[in-house]
Amino acid sequence: MHKLLVTVAAAAATAALIPAAASAAPITPKSRITQNGLGSMRLNMTIAQAQNRTGQRIDYQSFDPNDDVCGIGSLAPQSLGVTVLATNGRIRVINVAEAGISTRAGIEVGDRARDLRRAYGSRLRSQPSKYDPKSRDYWVTFGPRRKLVFYADGKRVIRQIAGGRTPEVDYVEGCS
Repeated sequence: MHKLLVTVAAAAATAALIPAAASAAPITPKSRITQNGLGSMRLNMTIAQAQNRTGQRIDYQSFDPNDDVCGIGSLAPQSLGVTVLATNGRIRVINVAEAGISTRAGIEVGDRARDLRRAYGSRLRSQPSKYDPKSRDYWVTFGPRRKLVFYADGKRVIRQIAGGRTPEVDYVEGCS
């Protein structure tokens, strides 16, 4: 009898996992990054929730192993170029550093600053990069606490896109 209960419990547990896996919505090059998330991954999710939602592993490391105040993670497969910044156990910023994933306006890594101006018009703001005055950071604000940020090199080619909430989306080194 005990062996039968264990078998039934194991089958029930496995069956309970199948709908979650079947309902996962993976991040792909067709996914869109916004100020609120990337595809099925949303800001304010925990790393575990994002992994469950996408069905993809996030290799996450806290900056302080004794405290999960801030950390970064890389979404598998790494060829997507997706990383996340989490504070207090919640995803606050999603970054894309490879071509393919685009914004709703069709902007992706590898596009040029002039494409940003066409897509976002007078809403687009910019300033010199903190580390290289030849490079520029561009952004579009959505409400009081959300932004899309575009990091361009000295030739005004977009090398990274970040979507997230302030103040975290404005951090330049980890959580500062």
